[in-house]
Amino acid sequence: MDPLFKKRSTAIATAKGASTKSCVLSQEKFDAIVNHLSSPQDKVDPHLKHWVRSRNFQLADLPGLGLFKVLVIPNEGNNKAVHADELKHSGYKKVLDYASRAPLLSPGDRAIHDKTGWLSNMHMEAANVLLREAFPAVDGLQNPILQQNMSFSVPSFEFVQFLLVKKNHWLVISNIGEEMDTVCIYDSMQNRPDGECISLVARYVQCPDSHITIKVMNVQLQDNGYACGELAVAFATSLIDGEDPTQLHYKELRSHFKNCVDTYSITPFPSTVVSHQPRVVHEIRKRVYCKCQAPDNGKPMIRCFACRQCFHPECIGVGAKTDKWKCPTCTEAL
Repeated sequence: MDPLFKKRSTAIATAKGASTKSCVLSQEKFDAIVNHLSSPQDKVDPHLKHWVRSRNFQLADLPGLGLFKVLVIPNEGNNKAVHADELKHSGYKKVLDYASRAPLLSPGDRAIHDKTGWLSNMHMEAANVLLREAFPAVDGLQNPILQQNMSFSVPSFEFVQFLLVKKNHWLVISNIGEEMDTVCIYDSMQNRPDGECISLVARYVQCPDSHITIKVMNVQLQDNGYACGELAVAFATSLIDGEDPTQLHYKELRSHFKNCVDTYSITPFPSTVVSHQPRVVHEIRKRVYCKCQAPDNGKPMIRCFACRQCFHPECIGVGAKTDKWKCPTCTEAL
């Protein structure tokens, strides 16, 4: 059993008043019970079969809690299907453990696997979950929903991150194998980054130097209007796995992604070796300013009277025409 889900189920059971009379099961016996309930036609030890029937063990879904195929002991007289939002209303006195992982995607999100639709935040976060579990040493892989208010945590070492640009196009940024002031963009459209994209990348990275270098890599181009998500996941998986996406041509994108989600395990996408030359199609170097470490966005900036550094007024909450203004760092130094 996955430790995270086991911990969660234990916490829910404790919070909702688990019975002290409920039995404690060994992992071996737990698995035997689940297997028997899942496949009652299979042969099983008669003593186990009798014990399971006498205790009235059941497998149930608690969708309101995000729990699925949970092993439970019903309270007496309760044999109804469970659709409760909370365990205390479900009629069960003990959640024993998970018999399987909670699904990564809802049925609606899973349906897109069989269509030609664009991948959403939920799909990209599902990829993040799988990549974080498979490669825990890699930084980044933060939920794309955090981009809406730029509440990402600043990465502290080599990272990979999915970003959404133009409201409908997924790309990957990474500094794997690069200098501290350099970020690579793996974009299936190979667009030259505009000011908004450059600012987004710079704000995510928070480069400690005075300049940031952004490279757009020569990767596989998408051949339709919706493959950016799958290609972004393929690029990220290859990068983390030590491969160079500029040297690969991917295939079976959607079917492989679907298989990764279904099996709760991500593997490199099927590909053939190619040679995209040159490796870099665009390279941009920009000076960064302010505490957000982003480039000049074309709007008025304010200069500290003491250190002469420039800041975006919206980042520090002051007007653009403040006379003899000092930045927070210089003010604290007094």
